[in-house]
Amino acid sequence: FHATISQHRVGALTFRTIEVESERSMQLGQDMEQLDAHLKTLQPGSRDDEVAQKKVKKLRSITRKQDKLLTVSFHILLNLAEDTKVEKKMVSKKMKLIPHLISLLQRRNLELRQLAVMFLKKLSIFRENVVEMGRLDIIGKLSSLIPNDHQPLLVAVLRLLLNLSFDSSLRTKMALMDYAPKITEAFNRSRGPRGDGAASELALTMLYQLSTDQGTRHKFRHTECIPLVIGMLSQGGGGADRTAVALAINLSLAPGNAEQLAAKGQLRQLVRTASQTMDNCLLKLIRNLSVHDLPYREEFRAYVDELLAM
Repeated sequence: FHATISQHRVGALTFRTIEVESERSMQLGQDMEQLDAHLKTLQPGSRDDEVAQKKVKKLRSITRKQDKLLTVSFHILLNLAEDTKVEKKMVSKKMKLIPHLISLLQRRNLELRQLAVMFLKKLSIFRENVVEMGRLDIIGKLSSLIPNDHQPLLVAVLRLLLNLSFDSSLRTKMALMDYAPKITEAFNRSRGPRGDGAASELALTMLYQLSTDQGTRHKFRHTECIPLVIGMLSQGGGGADRTAVALAINLSLAPGNAEQLAAKGQLRQLVRTASQTMDNCLLKLIRNLSVHDLPYREEFRAYVDELLAM
């Protein structure tokens, strides 16, 4: 029915609804802030306090109804955006779809936030849209959504971040805003009994993406990421996750990270596993560890025979 919907200008009418509700939302937010400030000045249980509390309940009821209307409206637009030409019109300067979607990230309704993130992820495959998202500080807006206990929202956020991480300026901003410890925590939560395998895989891939920047690798040193990687590497050559090995290779290029990766007998374990499996990736990791002039370098004397045998 997309052709029929477009013919009757349903998309344009939906956009008009969203614009009106966005303006109302700003006013509602201001009213709620004024009420909250007013409530602090009132004596609990007084008549004025009861009147103010009723107004707060009314505003919250209006906000819930507005969330439902916006959810339906943006679902319509998301479905219509299957046609790339229609999507292009939506992101034009006239319609301003991306600013509307980013504004939804601040709302409390989980379904609405998840929908906004899914829509932004769809748009983020186009370079010009990524530039616009960066201009509107999408990295700062997404920071509060990770980690979270709502797995579908977490997966949607990680997918969006993964698309955005291919832009070097946004990837650097993620590192500077300490996304590495946030994503590591999301990875740990996702590995639990109630976790989501897709979320843990995406989180590990995101950590790898962040580790590709030479200037920000040192920020991993004071996170739980390196102990996490060491634990995954200790599973053995065949069983070690390939993304985890690739992440370790990148991290080992920074001296502080390398010192942690080689500590507590880990270097001995890496050489033993590499000699058993002849795994090129593990050998590359060992090579990276060997280039730093750090105390553990003396340990390599004990492994010369094994390395020569390989």
